[in-house]
Formats: sequence, C-alpha cells, structure tokens
Amino acid sequence: VDTKTDALIRQAMREEIPDVLRAFSMSFRSGHSLSQTLADASKETDGYMSRLLSTAADRLEMGATTTEALSAMRNNPRLPELSFVAVALDVQHKSGGSIAPVLESATESIEGELKLMRSLRVQTAQAKLSASIVTVMPFILVALFSLMSPDFLSPFFSSALGMAVLALALTMQLAGVLVVRRMLKVEVV
Repeated sequence: VDTKTDALIRQAMREEIPDVLRAFSMSFRSGHSLSQTLADASKETDGYMSRLLSTAADRLEMGATTTEALSAMRNNPRLPELSFVAVALDVQHKSGGSIAPVLESATESIEGELKLMRSLRVQTAQAKLSASIVTVMPFILVALFSLMSPDFLSPFFSSALGMAVLALALTMQLAGVLVVRRMLKVEVV
C-alpha cells in the first residue's frame, strides 16, 4: 500500500473514532461491562477498527487484564487518538466511577481535531489553486500583450539591459513559485 493510500485509510479510521466513543458512552450508560462495550462497538464498525476492538474484547473474555487487553489500542501507531481512551478505560475499570464524561470530552476533542484537519486541507487546496493562478497569470498576460502588440517584447530582446531585466523577471517568477510550493507543503496526519 502506498503512503497516500495508507494516509487515506488512516484518516477514514480517525473519522470513525468519535462514533466509536459515542457507542462506548451509550453502552456504559446502559450498564454494559467493558468487554460487552468493546464487543458491541466492534460490531458497529468494520475493517481494522472492528478487529482492534474485537481483539480487546476477546482478550478480556479470555481472562486478560484490562491493561493487557487494551494494549493494542494504547500502543497503536495508526490511531494514536485511541491511546488516551485506552488509558481512561483502564483507569475507570480499575477504580470505578463514570467513564461517560471522559468519553464525551475525548469525543469533542477528537471531533475538534478532525474539523481542524479538514479546514487545513481545504485552505491548503485553495492556496494551491491561488498559487497556480498567480504562477500562470504573468505568462498569459505576456502572451495577450504580445498578440495585441507584436512589438511588446522587442525592447527586451534588443538590448543587454532588456535581456537582463527579462532574465531577472523569470528568475524572480521561478523563485516565487518555489517559495510558494515549499510554504504549501503541509503534511496532514
């Protein structure tokens, strides 16, 4: 799987997390145990997330400690958002108390992060489009002026100073394009 496809898969899994946390919260409010909650949530998701939750539920059913059962969620490099949730579930299971407010807070936090990432992608796409237009526009204008006035570029080619100014303009245009591309190179994880 190439890195772009892997990033898309990881982003799709991250988008599922708030729904999983809501399912956790509802299940805990209904009085379900941790293993029942994990099993129920695994049925409501699919793919990697479902297998992850199902594995944790199966480990609990087989007698593993909550720390051992939730280790797959805690140490998951593909979904670092689940690490906090795994620790919170482990602490809640050992100490008791209501986990629902913690899950709701985690859901809000993750949804805020996802919203911010979406906004960043949209703004980056808009900036890339603007940069493309600004990059192409000088060449279009020069072509239009040359069509309207065939002698428009003659001063640039008739003297050494004109050639130097033209070379400077092209160099500045290229430097501007490179700077803008570098500024727009944003990694969204």
